[in-house]
Amino acid sequence: MKTNKILIISNNDAVALSAWAVADAWEAVFAGSDEQALELAQQQPFGAIVVDGTDGSLNPLKLRALLPILQPDVAVFHYAGEGTDTLRTRVKDHFVRLRYERIRRFLVLDDSRGASWSQLPQFSAN
Repeated sequence: MKTNKILIISNNDAVALSAWAVADAWEAVFAGSDEQALELAQQQPFGAIVVDGTDGSLNPLKLRALLPILQPDVAVFHYAGEGTDTLRTRVKDHFVRLRYERIRRFLVLDDSRGASWSQLPQFSAN
């Protein structure tokens, strides 16, 4: 089983932001500055990145511009001071959606024939 890695970029509430990640058995990696976050994004793949918007020392515009270039498939979540439960549900929904997309690709579902389930779908090598 693969553990999802989350990069949390924060100086203020790194411990509070990581409590929900540990509860869901996700691996949380912390970065305290923009440069450290960009270095970690170059070195390791992450499933999600959380940027703390309440931290005045971070530059969220720079992170929003550069992180998708370094890791095109990663989802970047911005924390603006709302409850950590809402952030947790957003990240959890993202990982559930990714899991369902992998299952769909694995099963090679083809919706072109309509809702007729009288036959098995054609196998596709794509």
